[in-house]
Amino acid sequence: MTPPDDSPCEQTSVASQPQTILVIDDEQLILDLLASWLSTAGFHTITAQNGESGLTLFRSQPVDLVLTDLVMPEIDGLQVLATIGNENPGLPVIIVSGLGNLQDSIKALRLGAWDYISKPVDLPLLLHQINKALERAALLKENARYRQNLQIEVEQRTAQLKQRTEDLEQANLHLHREIEVRQQIEAKLQAANDQWQTTFDSMPDFLSIHDQDYTVIKTNKALAEFLGQPPENLIGKKCYQLFHGTCVPWSSCPHRELLATGKPHACEVNDPHIGRPLQVSVSPIRIDGNTIGSIHIARDISQQKKLEEERQKNKNLESISVLCGGLAHDFNNLLAALSGYIDLAKMEKVAERLPHWLDNAKMITKMAAELTKHLLIFSKGGHPVFSDVAVPLLIRDSLNIEKNGFSAVRPEVRIAEDIWPINGDHDQLRTVIRNIFYNAAEAMPDGGALTIEAHNIPRGNNSPLDRDSVLLRFTDQGVGISPEIIDKIFDPYFTTSARGAIKGKGLGLALCHSIITKHHGLISISSTKDQGTIVSIYLPANSAASQT
Repeated sequence: MTPPDDSPCEQTSVASQPQTILVIDDEQLILDLLASWLSTAGFHTITAQNGESGLTLFRSQPVDLVLTDLVMPEIDGLQVLATIGNENPGLPVIIVSGLGNLQDSIKALRLGAWDYISKPVDLPLLLHQINKALERAALLKENARYRQNLQIEVEQRTAQLKQRTEDLEQANLHLHREIEVRQQIEAKLQAANDQWQTTFDSMPDFLSIHDQDYTVIKTNKALAEFLGQPPENLIGKKCYQLFHGTCVPWSSCPHRELLATGKPHACEVNDPHIGRPLQVSVSPIRIDGNTIGSIHIARDISQQKKLEEERQKNKNLESISVLCGGLAHDFNNLLAALSGYIDLAKMEKVAERLPHWLDNAKMITKMAAELTKHLLIFSKGGHPVFSDVAVPLLIRDSLNIEKNGFSAVRPEVRIAEDIWPINGDHDQLRTVIRNIFYNAAEAMPDGGALTIEAHNIPRGNNSPLDRDSVLLRFTDQGVGISPEIIDKIFDPYFTTSARGAIKGKGLGLALCHSIITKHHGLISISSTKDQGTIVSIYLPANSAASQT
């Protein structure tokens, strides 16, 4: 082919703005030559030294034409051509080859190449072919746009004609369809009403709808059967007359609470007139944001109450069983030790050593008496003797008693300087701290810190006692308590470790709970497995001292 007398300025006849040509060739010399020539001709060029990077550039930015070498490592020019043809069929691709093989030329053209040029490249010829390809591509795009616009216009005109025809048909059928629609709506409303009524009556709970004046305007069959009257006899009556047999709203009426707050309300109702416990919930009915009544749902929880009572009874029996087993274990150990010391005293032939065995036996009887004292405190007896208890002295006395034998436990005491005195029994509260110390020591067999804090908690400042109180908090670094058993820790003789030599310790936390309760206080425990346990005790403060 003999090219026309092209010059590097020929590109301006194709487009007023520089067009982008992607040049792919594994020979850097050829790549630089083509890039420089095309740039001189007014094109914007981007280059790649292999097929893979060329495809990456093709996908990452707009390209108007691709000029690629045929023979390249890994991804050759034919593969580049096939990939671009699949992803962007309208993009011109010109193959440049140094082989001049006719079969390669035919194969490239069949794959969609716009032209095939042999090396060495005749640059004016190449520029001519590039411009022809760009012109052809522009014409194809313009033709496609024209056909698309023409198709759109035809579709729009067709749609307009179709719409006009449909409008005429709709006008002719309007009256007939309006009648049909009204009939269908009426039928659906009736079906919906029947379905709603069936669902309403199928509910086992006692359902009713009340207006603002406590008047019942709808009931289901379950409620009518419960009240022993047909539903039509209940409509129009006051809810307090039907449920409570009174002439005024019930004192704890959930419907009244809803009218006052505008919010849903739920409560348990135990009225002798009803004869069984009910769980009642009411939800507001609103129109334009205004509450005009409520949906009243009442559920008979008699069976649930019986099951709860039975569970509690079984739990109490289990606790009694554990308590009896623990007491039997402790008393058997004490009696065995006492019997042993008495036998040793009887067998003793050296008179001077006889008091030693008798003193040990007496010590055992004191331990039994201490266990009995704990039982008395844990039971309804053993009421505290109230007086002002100084917190620093209480903690110091408790630590002086307990730190012997537990040298690995390091008490860290932090007491507020203005700490109020506690209104309580010094000895019983010391017993509480002692048991907490025992538990902390068992939780830290290798030792650790037990932080003891004491703070004033004024009334209304997150005090759970609703009065001025003192918070004693004990934080250990022990093994913690798993969530599965933390609810049982106040049960008597419940323990996660083997019983030790300290008899009566099985009552530990149960005894603490009993003592704190009798002091009108609160004890709670939080724990994280393998991270430690926190025991928090709230006790009433001396009112006079807390106000000074």
